[in-house]
Amino acid sequence: MTRILLVQGANMAYLGQREPEIYGTTTAAELDQMLQRRALERQVDLQIFYTHIEGEAIGRIYQAAQDGTDGLLVNPAGFMHAGYALRDCLRAMRFPYVEVHMSNLDKRGLRSVTAETARGTITGFGLQSYFIGLDALLELVEDDRRTKGKIAVTGSAAQVAPQPETRASSPGILAIWNDRDESIADVYERWYLSEHVPERLAVPGFLAARRYEAVKGAPRFFTRYDVESVDVLSSVDYLAKLASPSPRTRQVMASFRNMMRTACVVAYRSPGSAFGGCVVAAFVEQPARVDQVALIERARQCERDARVLGVQVWQAAPDPVQAATNEARLRPGGDRRIEAALVVDVMREEDGRSLDVPICAALRQSVTSETGAGGVPIHSNVYHLLGRWHARV
Repeated sequence: MTRILLVQGANMAYLGQREPEIYGTTTAAELDQMLQRRALERQVDLQIFYTHIEGEAIGRIYQAAQDGTDGLLVNPAGFMHAGYALRDCLRAMRFPYVEVHMSNLDKRGLRSVTAETARGTITGFGLQSYFIGLDALLELVEDDRRTKGKIAVTGSAAQVAPQPETRASSPGILAIWNDRDESIADVYERWYLSEHVPERLAVPGFLAARRYEAVKGAPRFFTRYDVESVDVLSSVDYLAKLASPSPRTRQVMASFRNMMRTACVVAYRSPGSAFGGCVVAAFVEQPARVDQVALIERARQCERDARVLGVQVWQAAPDPVQAATNEARLRPGGDRRIEAALVVDVMREEDGRSLDVPICAALRQSVTSETGAGGVPIHSNVYHLLGRWHARV
């Protein structure tokens, strides 16, 4: 997923309150919501950072250069008058930077000292300056990808380094929850470790696998496969595996119970997140409807807790092979699907147990349809990590 940072400079946090005759009455929070909706439409991870301090803006931009951010959108606001240190920081960046201003600077007789470092400047369109700027920035990011360059920063120096072709689609997850018959426990574990995980990670586009077991809640087992994109889950190589399950796979799949299997898009992922020994997985089943913007905002609030290592929001993607393969037909009762999940990594089980209720509440408050709120199960379980595997490069 393309990652964009928007830096809002001095006084922008008071949008809607300060000089409404120039900047209008829309508040900063309302603008953020509007921009996040556009970002979701474009499958963009948009981080928004407000500061009245030039040094904080500089630090956040250097951080972006190091954490894989693809492009920068800035309204320098009050920094535009004498922000020479910010200008020097922007000059060092090699990802595309677009500067936006709500008012027409020329009409007001103003000049921005940071504008000379931008690929382009959008001025005078009010709130629309942000949307025009974001769209233009995404085009620049794609242009840079086509030239196969990426940002590489060591300390405060930036340089261009070659990279392989970047996929335009978002990262994907194959999320699986299940119980199993106790009578097959030993066979189940041997099959997972010696056959199933290695087989899946041999499929092109499968990147990693993680297996968890519940310490609170059900189903008992939770498995996630990270894939380059959800397109991998309808690839010829993957479909061939589903069409021809091995004898042991046939035996084990017949023991699965309470199966939920969903191809998901990673709608949001914490920047610089880490994986912990425990995870809280809150998820709602279909046909619920979820306000994804609200859920991402609540996910970001979860990040502020010192016990949280990282947060992800998953959104169900269309899965043309759902329940239509030979492997799926082996599982009694069929497969249910989730609509969305809020997955939070922590270090310790006690952290997971204490965060379980607020994380579930964050998801529940984001369910918008009456069907989802009243009649569709919302789960929140705490799992400890059993193992983590990576595909061979």
